[in-house]
Amino acid sequence: MSSYAYVLGLLCPFMALAVILRRVWRRAHVEKLLATRFQGKVVWITGASSGIGRALAIAFASKGAKLVLSARREGELHAVAEECAAAASRACGAAVDASAVAKVHGPS
Repeated sequence: MSSYAYVLGLLCPFMALAVILRRVWRRAHVEKLLATRFQGKVVWITGASSGIGRALAIAFASKGAKLVLSARREGELHAVAEECAAAASRACGAAVDASAVAKVHGPS
């Protein structure tokens, strides 16, 4: 075994640990930033009745954002608004009304 392979074999676990610690630190930093960045901001999400739009609405609501939800299926938008209120309630620890978190705009 060459000396380079030996040294590399010794350093690999430490390098892997450094990468893991960096990712953990970065994730904690991003979570801290997102926790305060959207507090009280208004976010308008189109296509919020399902899929990525629904997931974004719930995520933004849990971070304290006020939402404007738009989609073609107004009935499903009201269900998403209730889910957003539940996510906001879990995040702040108090009951939150759906109309205080999300305004629903369906097709005209």
